[in-house]
Order: sequence, then structure tokens, then C-alpha cells
Amino acid sequence: MLGMHRRTFIQLGLACLGGAGLVRGDEVSGESLRKWRVGVIGHTGRGNYGHGLDTVWKSVQGADIVGLADADDRGRRSAADRLGLGVNQVFSDYLSMIRMTRPEVITIGPRHADQHEAMCLAAIENGVRGIYIEKPFCRTPAEADRILAAAENRSVALAVAHRNRYHQLCWMFRSVWNQGNLAGFWRSAAGGKEIIGGELKTYGFLELIYST
Repeated sequence: MLGMHRRTFIQLGLACLGGAGLVRGDEVSGESLRKWRVGVIGHTGRGNYGHGLDTVWKSVQGADIVGLADADDRGRRSAADRLGLGVNQVFSDYLSMIRMTRPEVITIGPRHADQHEAMCLAAIENGVRGIYIEKPFCRTPAEADRILAAAENRSVALAVAHRNRYHQLCWMFRSVWNQGNLAGFWRSAAGGKEIIGGELKTYGFLELIYST
């Protein structure tokens, strides 16, 4: 599949946090090669951990998972096993996890957006340098404004897991557009997921429709 894996997307984010230069993908240098303390927030039964926003850090160079928070007892134990964390690194309350383990980067996994503002603000107000958050970002423009203002005030990097914005098909379309090769262009359609035969299929397509 064309495009950017979550692992590579996050690797780029860590490099930006460190102010390091990149060539592409995993080719990182400078401060990004040091270990970054990562805290994971999930909520089993209420958005869980998004699309693998917990386990993806295990394959990210330079990431050291130091803490986990999940309000659900069974889900918390299962996530701790997946991430290989000890009892002192696992919490039922995300604010306690942030304050006790002092992560530099927080991943906010739950897909339920009603929790996102409080989680983001707790992370920002307690010294994190970066936040990687599952979509949807939040529920309202007012929530987004408050999160962004707080992040800007504390110089906190913020990334929403819309990695397909960096999909190669999108960049190919942008290149064609910038070259002015869309005479007669009418509309475009794009997609990445579809349920076929009861199974979720992930792929990429970009359709350009021209008038005649």
C-alpha cells in the first residue's frame, strides 16, 4: 500500500520535537535519536486505544513507554501486558500517570472525542512537549481553540492521527494540480477504507473526473 505508516509518521514527529533534520522515514539524527519518555492514555470501552496508538510506540525508534492510564481494570491489565509495563507504570487515572511518570510525549488513544479536551489540557499543563491524538480531534471549534491556545502558550507540539494527509496519492494529485495539468477538471473522489464481505479493507484510491 502506498502511503505513510503510523510508525514513520510518529518518527517524523519526534524528529521535529528534537529540532533534528530528516532525509525521510526512519533516517533521523540529532536529538531525535535520544530516548523520549512516552505516556499512553486509553479508555477501554470508551474509544479504547484508537487505531493502535498504544502499540505503535513499541516500534518507534527513540520511544520509551514509561506510563499507561486506562480507567477500565481489565483493559488496563491487558494494555499493560501488550506494552510490557510493570505495576508501578500503570494507572487508572491519566492525570496521576502524567504526574508520576513525567512523560515528554503523550499519546491520546480513545476515539471518543468528549474526553479529548480534558486529556490534552492535563498533558499540556503538566509539562509534556508533544501530543499525538486519535481522530476526531475534538467536538467543537471552541474546544479546538482552547486546546490550540494552551499548546501554543506552552510551546507543545500537537499532531492528530490524520496520517493519510501524507499519503502518496494525495501528493501526486497536488503535484498534478500545481503543474496546471487539470484542464477540464470537474471533481475528485478519494477513499481509504471500505467494508467488503463483512471485513474492513484498507487501500488507497484517487479518482479524477474531467468534463468533456
